[in-house]
Amino acid sequence: MSKNSAKEEHYVLVGAGLQNGLIALALLARRPRAHVTMIERESAPFGDHTWSFHDSDVPKSMEAIVAPLPEHTWDAYEIIMPGRARLFRGGYNSLSSDHFAEYAAKRAKETGRLEIMTDSAVESVDGLSVHFADGSTIEGDCVVDARGPEHFPTESNTAGYQKFVGVEMTLSEDHRVSAPILMDARVDQIDGYRFVYTLPYGDRRVLLEDTYFSDDPEIDVNKVYKRVLAYAKEEGYNVEEVIEVESGSIPLPCSNLEAQSPEFPLMGGYGAGWFHPATGYSFPTALRLADYVSSRAPDHIFGKDWATFERAHISQFNYCAKLNLMLFTAFAPEDRWNVFDRFHRLPTSTIERFYALSLTSADRLRILAGRPPKGFSIRSAIERGIKL
Repeated sequence: MSKNSAKEEHYVLVGAGLQNGLIALALLARRPRAHVTMIERESAPFGDHTWSFHDSDVPKSMEAIVAPLPEHTWDAYEIIMPGRARLFRGGYNSLSSDHFAEYAAKRAKETGRLEIMTDSAVESVDGLSVHFADGSTIEGDCVVDARGPEHFPTESNTAGYQKFVGVEMTLSEDHRVSAPILMDARVDQIDGYRFVYTLPYGDRRVLLEDTYFSDDPEIDVNKVYKRVLAYAKEEGYNVEEVIEVESGSIPLPCSNLEAQSPEFPLMGGYGAGWFHPATGYSFPTALRLADYVSSRAPDHIFGKDWATFERAHISQFNYCAKLNLMLFTAFAPEDRWNVFDRFHRLPTSTIERFYALSLTSADRLRILAGRPPKGFSIRSAIERGIKL
């Protein structure tokens, strides 16, 4: 074998979602000997989602890989609370599942090293072997199992839920919203902390998402859809056409994340706890895991580096899980908005690191220091059997 011929690396990624999509793109960019097989049970990869992220969520090492992904970009975003508003300077981005799928297909064609298998039912994943319902098996040098949130344990682990109905629409007149509104909490505080999230895709195209930090996962999509249209009317939006309606309910955990066994398959994505427990955002953590996996050979993924890397994530996750516990036990549902009002008065750098799930020790102290937000009740927490 010549000096220049190196062993090909076969990566098998189970689940064609955001996590494995980012891993695949990073591998194609960084590891010229990598061949990637991505396996999806549905008929199309990447589902039906809208993903958003801040520029500050992206490590410098991943900037070139992420640069082609945004479908829409802005240079600021706004938080609106009763009686005040704050504009934050900094890049904010969003992309749809369809946009991600198109770019992944383009990279697959350009490199010839990515195969996306759809309509493929995986029966089990065992070490470096993936077994299908039809009895066939695929083996790889690295196997990542990221099959989605249904694999994340929720029983006795959930503080509350983030649930939403998003409506993408076109308007008959310009809306004049220049930057995304990540939270508009001037709405009636129904079913927990409620806010409306706005993404201005174009002068006459907008996504409005009615979001709740609620005690239960149930959501009446039709009722909330009507609230979205009522909000649009109140804001002066003349709706011409509804393009798409998206809804979901995400459990927000309150207990500690445990380390996984340092062996294949590597468990990734939401189901393995690679998400922000207090926001439900998965882009920053999925990106971080993709950065890690793609920067070393398969036989060097586990070991001392992995232990350090995973420990850092678990520390960030567990701190924010405790914030969830306080939010949902120490505050009445109608008072929860005060927590977010107080938080968004903090320094911009702390807020950015919070969203990126990369808080410093000083940030953690700063978030909890000082007078508690209005509505804080130790009695409420004790009545729910919680020890703060």
